[in-house]
Amino acid sequence: MDPLIRAAREGSEAACAELVRLTGETVRAYLGRHVGRSLSRRVSLADLSQETYARVFRSLADVPDDADLELFRARLVRHAEWVIRDAARSLRHLVGESAAGEEPDRDLCEPPPASSMGDVTRRDEAAWLQRLVGKLDPAYADIVRRRLSGESFAAIAARRGEPEATARKRYERAYRRLRELVAMADEARDAADRRGAAS
Repeated sequence: MDPLIRAAREGSEAACAELVRLTGETVRAYLGRHVGRSLSRRVSLADLSQETYARVFRSLADVPDDADLELFRARLVRHAEWVIRDAARSLRHLVGESAAGEEPDRDLCEPPPASSMGDVTRRDEAAWLQRLVGKLDPAYADIVRRRLSGESFAAIAARRGEPEATARKRYERAYRRLRELVAMADEARDAADRRGAAS
């Protein structure tokens, strides 16, 4: 695990501050692209950013033992998406626009939601990750799921009847593929933004 992430998980304020410094631009850029005009008039990007980091730091107990800064950034982006959705829902409720069955105000949160509208929970994040893992080759997906459940590479290799080095290589390939899938999802959202801006 990245030393900064480990220290932050153990409660180091200095490590948390350094992670914010290293990844702040990622969060600011994401919020800048995805917060709609109506929402930006009511909630500051700084408040949304602060809430994003607060949620991510609270969830650090669940990160895998080999988590690095790239995984931390991916988690930030996912939580930022949920923070925007929750803020949009809260504002609709305050102005009386949250009637059951009503379509959300697309200007509050753009593009249209791809994940649940409820409060961010560990179940939300787990479901999102499992959907990504489900796109992998079954052999790779099995190793990733076992790593996420806390199994060591030695235990995984023994269970699968293969050398530990093979299990590690499969995991590394799976991790690279997961990063590609996250990037593709981001590109799809950006394309939706561009189409909305052009219409």
